Parts: sequence; structure tokens; C-alpha cells
Amino acid sequence: MRAEIHCSTSSHCRVPSGKDTGDELFVRTFLFFIALYLTINFVDRAVAVVASGPLSRHMLGHIALMNLVAPLAALALIRGKWVPTALPFAALAAATALQLLLLWGWHAPPVLTASLERPIIHFLASATLSISALWFWLAVFTISGARRWEAIAALLITGKLFCLLGALLIFAPRTLYVCAATSICAPGVPASLDDQQMAGVLMVVACPLTYVTAGVIIAARWLFELSQREPTAIPRAREVEA
Repeated sequence: MRAEIHCSTSSHCRVPSGKDTGDELFVRTFLFFIALYLTINFVDRAVAVVASGPLSRHMLGHIALMNLVAPLAALALIRGKWVPTALPFAALAAATALQLLLLWGWHAPPVLTASLERPIIHFLASATLSISALWFWLAVFTISGARRWEAIAALLITGKLFCLLGALLIFAPRTLYVCAATSICAPGVPASLDDQQMAGVLMVVACPLTYVTAGVIIAARWLFELSQREPTAIPRAREVEA
């Protein structure tokens, strides 16, 4: 809804309150969290069919939310004019730092063990990672022109630390996590090393398929735009010399 100014005469005008805008914001926020809840539950059910181990299933769910759902949702919001302007560098830096902090924080062994044991903690982890990833991709996709180096740098930093976490899972000499009470393993039984390594492999594969690929595409578009400007700049330079 758009606020309007109603004037009965040239000297008497009434500015409506922000109630309509507040109601609209409340509805959008409510719908967003409903969509987030449904998406997380759908992803959890979908990855349970694909991944066999509890840790690899957990990681695959986070990868799907952060590296597939979040960028697609960001593109949809941008095309729908929900985010009409580019976010400032401070927003991109904050989104990058928050995403990496949550990624490493939620996957610390004691925290992830609790997430595997308690569904509410698992949902909270998925929700916060999804929201931070959405903010990150919105900041990346709205940047254009000469500022594209900021998006490329953020993607490379995120991809590097994302892959590093996966490498730690692959090359760890022992299991780092404990399974939850699932049909796959009993409470308190350590997760298998194979399952942990598979979770790391999934992260290492997802890294170049998302962050690195996105950085390459953005860099290619930037170079293409620069090449399109050169033919117009050369004749002007010749005119100045003449």
C-alpha cells in the first residue's frame, strides 16, 4: 500500500498515519516466516531420501538452503522489485561476516551435536543460516558496475572458508560429532567416519558450484560491460586528438 496525502482545500491537508504500511510489513514478515518454515521442512524431507547418514543429511540440507534456495529467492525478490537498489558495502561486509560466523558456529562439534539431538535447535540453525544466506545473496546480486569487485571478493572469501570447513571434515582422523536418536544410529553412538567424510565432500563440491561459479559469472559480465564501452570511448579520444 502506498501512503497518500488527501487535501480538501489548499490550506487543509491530512497525512495518513503509517498504520497501513505497518500492517503490510507485518503481513509480509508473517508470510516470509511461514514460507521459511515450510521450505525448511520440505528440504529436510527431501534430503532424507537422498542422504543415508545423519551428518551428511544435515549438511546436505544446509547446502540446499544456503546455496540453492537462498540465491533463487534473492533473484526472485530482486526481479519482483522488493530490493530495487544495491545494498551498500557495509551491508555486504556484514552479511558475509554473519554468514561465515553462523556457518562455523553452528557446525562446531558441541553445537552441531546438540542440533542433531534436538529438532528445535536444528530448525533454529537452518532458519538463521537461511536468512543470513538470503541477505548475502541479495547484497551480491544487487551490486553492479565498478562495485562488482566487492561481490567477487565476498564470494571468494565465503567459498574459501566454506571449502575449508568441508576439508576439515574430510581429513579429520576421527569422528567429531555424535548422532541423534534416529533410525540410523542410537543415542550417544559416534557418527561413522564415512558419514562425516561424505558431509565434507558435499561441502567441497558445493563450494565451486555456487560461490566460485557466481564469482566467475559476475566477473564475466563485468568484463563484457567494459568491452562494450571501449568502442565508444576510442572515437571520442580520436576526436579530441584531432
